[in-house]
Amino acid sequence: MLLYKRCSDKNPLNCAILADCLFELDRVEESLSPAKIACENGASDSCSTVSAYYLTKNKKGEAIIWAKKGCENGSGMSCGAVSALYVSDGEFKEAFDFAKKGCDLKDRNACKAAAVSCERLQFGCEKEYYEKCCQLKDKECCTLKSKSEKIKLKK
Repeated sequence: MLLYKRCSDKNPLNCAILADCLFELDRVEESLSPAKIACENGASDSCSTVSAYYLTKNKKGEAIIWAKKGCENGSGMSCGAVSALYVSDGEFKEAFDFAKKGCDLKDRNACKAAAVSCERLQFGCEKEYYEKCCQLKDKECCTLKSKSEKIKLKK
């Protein structure tokens, strides 16, 4: 495959494409090396691929480390990944911090995690984040936004 030959630290986007293709083809083991090269060399969305790899290995701690790395480097997708991991652990304050950043970067999963965290922490900002998530074409968020509006009207 040509992408294998073109994947290097000087061409991290080629590594990112290769890693995504391999992961989607269920060649998860092979996806790790190019995803790490991409993540470590500026293709920060690939950090979420590395994170996903570690999740398949039941290494949640490693998954969080890599997703955080991507988020810190501006990947909304990675912010969404780390916030979802924190939500699944019931750590809503930590989730909200990453989710807010990811939502600002237009990641719908991050917006959804921000909304859930707002509800659980009783911040009262869930409608705002469901709205943002809905605007990013997430049908579930649109439904939840509508339900949230109806509940507020009843009160």
